[in-house]
Amino acid sequence: MKKVLVFLIVILFAADVSAAGDAWTRSGIKRVRPYPAPLFTLRAVPGAGNVSLMDFRGKVLVLNFWATWCLPCTMEIPSLEVLNRRFSADGLEVVLVNMAEKKETVLDFARKNNFNGLKILMDQSGAAGDSYGIAAIPATYIVDRGGMVVGGALGLRDWADPSSTEVFRELLKK
Repeated sequence: MKKVLVFLIVILFAADVSAAGDAWTRSGIKRVRPYPAPLFTLRAVPGAGNVSLMDFRGKVLVLNFWATWCLPCTMEIPSLEVLNRRFSADGLEVVLVNMAEKKETVLDFARKNNFNGLKILMDQSGAAGDSYGIAAIPATYIVDRGGMVVGGALGLRDWADPSSTEVFRELLKK
């Protein structure tokens, strides 16, 4: 019985050490088999003009689908701002894709909440969200420098926590 217990403890410890060694596992960000990021072109706010996903080639992109009425969405935006500030000089870009709201609503919300340094794109038709299979928000996709989706997360999270930032350090080295 003692041998079985010792064996189980060793197995559990080994599994825990293995998980502790992987930033993706610790962060809770799901790593996926890379696939081409669905392309889109959306209107940027504030300002005029369209922005294409192709405009971000060569950068690590954090693509966050959100809405102003979604409390978990708005709660995680400050951590996305921190992540953006921390790594923008290294080639990371955080892009907020608003899901089907009026431009004025989004602009007012962004002003009241002092969004700084984050690009906001308007997916008023929902086509970009559909191309990513968005069924719930917040939904975040991570796109590598080559335009491949390599991971993501669904729901509220702290994007600036140490395990998450380790994932981005790893991606930015490539």
